[in-house]
Amino acid sequence: MPASGGVDLTGVDLSGVDLSGVDLSGVAAAPVGRRSELNGCPALWRRPSGEPRLFVSNNQHLKGFPMRLSHLPLRLTTGAFILNSGLNKRRLDAEGAAGLQAMAARVYPPASSMKPELFGKMLSYAEMSLGAALLAPFVPSRLAGVGLAFFSGSLFTIYLKTPGMTLADGIRPSQQGTVLAKDVWMLGIAGALILDRKGAVKRSGGAPS
Repeated sequence: MPASGGVDLTGVDLSGVDLSGVDLSGVAAAPVGRRSELNGCPALWRRPSGEPRLFVSNNQHLKGFPMRLSHLPLRLTTGAFILNSGLNKRRLDAEGAAGLQAMAARVYPPASSMKPELFGKMLSYAEMSLGAALLAPFVPSRLAGVGLAFFSGSLFTIYLKTPGMTLADGIRPSQQGTVLAKDVWMLGIAGALILDRKGAVKRSGGAPS
């Protein structure tokens, strides 16, 4: 028992226990700067005033899903953006589809052999599928990141290979190329989703590291 008369739960396994709505005002917290040894429960830290508080790690996953909370803003913004883009292309006319097809053929030459209307529909379906995958919490972030990397990488390659999109150095965007160059943010988000390591707590001899 702690000196204050509260309940000391240090070392108690609380995995699977729902603590929502429970008054933790009398629960003894771990020392400042050190995680408590509550297995399966968010670690308890002391506030500067000495009162305990619950600490939720950025690596915590949404309950029942493989998506982490820290990935939520990245996937929501890109997923909604790409899904809307795909929805808008459903009624793309032949002239607009032909323009997109000509740009895509610089990266994937066989695309030029397709009918513009068919290419427009396939591009629309592909963007809607990718956007939905990014928004769906049951899709692992690394898998969604691979799809986003392929999509954004293709856009970036089109930007580099399209005449007039870059300045003399071949990298910096011209005024015309800014429209495509700005999509490089999606490539950065894809890298973050793919490279982010699992935030599992390493244990040595049963004690958290």
